[in-house]
Amino acid sequence: MSKKQSIIDAAIELFSEKGYEATSIQEITERCGISKGAFYLHFKSKDELILAIVDYIINKFGSIIDRVVRSEVDHKHKLFLYYASIFEFIASQRSFAMIFISENIHQAGHMRNVNQELFRKFSFYDEQFSHSLLSLLESIYGDRISQTKYDLTLCMKGFIKTYSEYILFRDTPVDIVALTQSLVDKTNVMAEHARAVFLRNEADLNHHAHEITIDDIMREITTSIQFANNELERESLHVLREQLISEQPSYAIKQGMLANLMQFPSSRSVALLIQRYEHRKQRHKQQFD
Repeated sequence: MSKKQSIIDAAIELFSEKGYEATSIQEITERCGISKGAFYLHFKSKDELILAIVDYIINKFGSIIDRVVRSEVDHKHKLFLYYASIFEFIASQRSFAMIFISENIHQAGHMRNVNQELFRKFSFYDEQFSHSLLSLLESIYGDRISQTKYDLTLCMKGFIKTYSEYILFRDTPVDIVALTQSLVDKTNVMAEHARAVFLRNEADLNHHAHEITIDDIMREITTSIQFANNELERESLHVLREQLISEQPSYAIKQGMLANLMQFPSSRSVALLIQRYEHRKQRHKQQFD
């Protein structure tokens, strides 16, 4: 395990035990057995560390979802696995999630810059989550939801948000299996019988959506590099970053690196993001040709 990962793991434990404000950098370094100098080689401050932890947890969450979406489980059971995986992950992160709720970090005046970055991250990842969920629903229900898929996606996001909060605020464990089966049943009813349409495109689904930029992609690549454990994955990310900023990128090299990244759950989201970016760029070009 790298020192950076050790710092992140120690910080998650301490923030969960003591709270963010009450935990010092000294306590974090003592917990993972490193010097303060070693800490500052990886993080400029505790604020930068909390942002890295958010990236780390969201990447873990994304990897779990990606495995479900790409699994060969039949459609009848994939939706159950999808809900169950999300709620099990939420339950496993309950202590850390409560930090943001109980301490009102988002209201702390001295963390204004961090709050702005957190908002940007959550907005960006929420859009990626919507896109992934939409793809899942299309793969499960096909043409049956061609008109209602955006409404159905938003309803599922509402289910996930509401019941995640229910899990976080409960003092006793929640029966994940019973909860999941209930939501699968509700989702199937909506998919099979809902006819009225409110949302008509993906832009309506993501009210804070913005055009994907190279800066967005570069930030995601940097995050993925930080958490990549495989040498091929890490090297592919570096090469891809060079290709994206090159004045004369090689189509073959770029496609090869994207193919490599599709093998790794922690970086597959980067590959999909780039594909979406290229698709939108091509679509805009066709509109103006």
